[in-house]
Amino acid sequence: MLYGGRKIGSFDMWSIVSERVKDLFEAEQFTGARFYPAELVYSQRNKQFKFEESYYVMAVVGRAEIDFAAMGVKCSICPKCGHYVFEGKFPLGVREKKGIYPTIMKEDTWDGSDLFGHNNCTERFVVKILSNKLSGFVFFTI
Repeated sequence: MLYGGRKIGSFDMWSIVSERVKDLFEAEQFTGARFYPAELVYSQRNKQFKFEESYYVMAVVGRAEIDFAAMGVKCSICPKCGHYVFEGKFPLGVREKKGIYPTIMKEDTWDGSDLFGHNNCTERFVVKILSNKLSGFVFFTI
């Protein structure tokens, strides 16, 4: 997940998370995600085995629009494939030597969720994830 950094795709964002993440999300009353049970399997010697632990698909449903114009980026949708096409003075989603270019959100479009847009989140979410020593998250600050 990115915390304020750009990770843009033409599909909803989701992650596979442990039950600990889901429990923390619910205990802290975070908003902006829904959880669905996920059955994870692995293959060994041509046989499939289920993981014992419980995992969930965490789908980000919180909303905020990205202000492409304020970032100096023109965004359109390809008429052939339906994916986003970006034109601007710098590439999106690429870590340059100077860091990640900030995402600028249209403040009046943010629904107030802790998770929103394309895997953006509030500082409150970051602090709780880190203080509970949950692994598998990568946060970028701007």
